[in-house]
Amino acid sequence: MIERLNRNAGRLLFGLLVTGAGLLLTLDNLDVLEAEPLLRWLPVLVIAAGVVKLVGLGPFGRNVGFGLLLLVVGTWLTVNTFELVENPVDLWPLLLIVGGGYLAYTAFRSPRPLPTDVDSEISALAVLSGVERKNSSQHFSGGQATAFMGGVEIDLASARTDAGPAVIEVFAMWGGIEVKVPTDWRVTSEVLALMGSFEDKTTPPAGEAGGHLVVRGLAIMGGVEVKN
Repeated sequence: MIERLNRNAGRLLFGLLVTGAGLLLTLDNLDVLEAEPLLRWLPVLVIAAGVVKLVGLGPFGRNVGFGLLLLVVGTWLTVNTFELVENPVDLWPLLLIVGGGYLAYTAFRSPRPLPTDVDSEISALAVLSGVERKNSSQHFSGGQATAFMGGVEIDLASARTDAGPAVIEVFAMWGGIEVKVPTDWRVTSEVLALMGSFEDKTTPPAGEAGGHLVVRGLAIMGGVEVKN
């Protein structure tokens, strides 16, 4: 039960917010109470949901990217609802806070074990530039890719993975990341897109998968694409 809540926490939180709003509007239409003063506080609940996801309270698993997203959306809605600033668009630097906070979190959280094969991981950073990486390790374990106003291309067409899945941490902001994988690999996405996108253009293997790649991270006004 708890595991299912962890996987669907975002859907559950959103569903509860929509249900609450619908209940208030129904009571308002029936002249039971006035909904507008209460609905004005809904953005504060979005902020609270963001805090819950950031720290992982109760049955809700910790998800820093989604928590930061809820905080930004909730803050923007609160400022707009209560007219705390003249123009809510002035809050666009909050996106930089989300991006920087996420990168800092991924840098300081518990590191993955050091690989026995130094060539089994990949690292790419593109800032106002383009970067290409190719890895053909037969024990590929993952790595990280960051694109800020730039592009990263990773070619893993000749790589192979061990028993466990390979994990690539991605961060794309005003940029793009493209990952090319073998045709017999299975891809799992754990990418949160904020005004961005994640596209899995791979063809699922017909038989047993020869490898498993997990792509996790954040795309802010940028894109991440995986293809064969």
